Amino acid sequence: MMGAGFLILGGMLIYHSMTEFRRLSVSEHQLERFSSVVALANAASAERGPVIAALRVSPEEQVEYLQRIQSLRQQTNESLQAVASTLSDEIVRDTAMATLLHRFQLELFTARQEADHWIKLSHHVRQRADLSPTIDNMFVAADQAMQLRDRIAATFMTHEPNLSGDIMLGIISSNLREYAGRAGFYVINLLDHDNPEAQPAWHKLIETKGRLEGLGHLINNYGQSDQHNAHINVHIQDIQSQFFNEALPWASRVVLAAPPRLSASAFLSQYVPSLKPLEELRTTIEQDAFKRIQLLRVNAAQTLLIASLITLGVLLIFFYINWLLRFGLFVPLLTAKRQIVALAHDDLAEPSRTPKHSSYELQQMFDGIIALRASQKRKQILEYSQKKMAEQLRRLSETDPLTGLYNRRALELVAQAMILPGDQQKQSIGLILFDIDHFKEINDTYGHAVGDQVLQKTSAQLMPLMRPGDVFARFGGEEFIVLMPDVSDHQAEHIAEALRQALATALYVDETSKRPITASFGVAAASTEHCDWESLVALADQRMYFSKRRGRNCVTGASNARNNE
Repeated sequence: MMGAGFLILGGMLIYHSMTEFRRLSVSEHQLERFSSVVALANAASAERGPVIAALRVSPEEQVEYLQRIQSLRQQTNESLQAVASTLSDEIVRDTAMATLLHRFQLELFTARQEADHWIKLSHHVRQRADLSPTIDNMFVAADQAMQLRDRIAATFMTHEPNLSGDIMLGIISSNLREYAGRAGFYVINLLDHDNPEAQPAWHKLIETKGRLEGLGHLINNYGQSDQHNAHINVHIQDIQSQFFNEALPWASRVVLAAPPRLSASAFLSQYVPSLKPLEELRTTIEQDAFKRIQLLRVNAAQTLLIASLITLGVLLIFFYINWLLRFGLFVPLLTAKRQIVALAHDDLAEPSRTPKHSSYELQQMFDGIIALRASQKRKQILEYSQKKMAEQLRRLSETDPLTGLYNRRALELVAQAMILPGDQQKQSIGLILFDIDHFKEINDTYGHAVGDQVLQKTSAQLMPLMRPGDVFARFGGEEFIVLMPDVSDHQAEHIAEALRQALATALYVDETSKRPITASFGVAAASTEHCDWESLVALADQRMYFSKRRGRNCVTGASNARNNE
């Protein structure tokens, strides 16, 4: 028993050490991926500075900036190749990551082509042109790189939460570098304007300063935590002192200064050095994170070696038994249990895989589970088919096949539900009964197919005019009914008149004859407390025939029925 206990303890220690070593190896690789993408984002950001200057200065001053542009573009291309190589496996598996990298390349090369186009033009043309869209394309490319960076960072922090603080600090420092560069561009863009505060770039500068200040607060909070060492705090203090306290306020003052202001090249020569602490912080964070992972890997390797030497003598004896019990019995039984529980909860999905086993009894058990799952699937399909068929039959029994409206049977069911005997809630109910004028003549003249189209046009034209709660039904032949809850006689007549006008002024029997489609309307209303459905329909029917005697295409309700009775 002591030997078995010792073996288990040693095996657990080896397993834990090996798992930790592998996890740290993966973490180191993921940190390399993160570092390469951050380097790519920063390279793309650094590339903008000389491009912006070259777009603003005279041809004589462009030579130095053009050389720097080529050098920085070469660095960006090398960083891009490194990222593509480092992420080659992930790009194959993760289409979103591949899309982000492709979009970055596309936006970057598009922005470069636009910048080269403007740089070749004369200084006079460039001074008068709005170059913001060209630089905005470079911002879009940087945004794609930052999204790619954040996606990799999220995966890394999930896998290695102990370094989440370092990764977040690295993201913040990278964002600081990016938005500091954008702030510099907005300043350069405003140097040529007499009223900079009225320019769109001024508002973007203010917004970017707000972002930078928010990032500055975050980085100070990280710097005050105990998990970071002294040299990182020194860089954070340098950023606060050189960038936030000096460079950023100075940039704002340059914009608001009275003309003549600094040139773009003069501004960049003083502003760019203030970004150096941001780069140094990012580099220091990456170096510190790599050192911590490497130290953890060394510790894990040492623990693994010691545990292996201690347990090697008894490992071979218990290894086979442990493997046999685990993979030959326990895993299949647990898998069978999960599958049975899933079946009990009507989860009939096929398992992703079935564990390998050599036992005849286990094979019989899994064969039984497979048979039970197939039987449950057949039962589920049959129940679904029956339910679907019952629903279709119900809809067919309640729907007029020609117009898609409720039929008479469905209408009467709805009406009886509205007029419940003994209903304590007193409300009025209105009914509009209308009949297509001269419908028999339409059938005789144009044919029954056109008559059917008239019925369909009528229902389609009037259905959008129904209120919530109204019931529109085909009562029979060319007769239609609108059942309306909570309406008075006057309201019902007003609605009927709106329906009559919508029908008479919009529809024709056919496009050739331009013969309008009209109808005669009868309106009745009553309280649900003392209401009989048949009597209400009879009253509306009587008033509808009054409308026909009055010449058709009109509405007869309580207000004008007495004149016709």
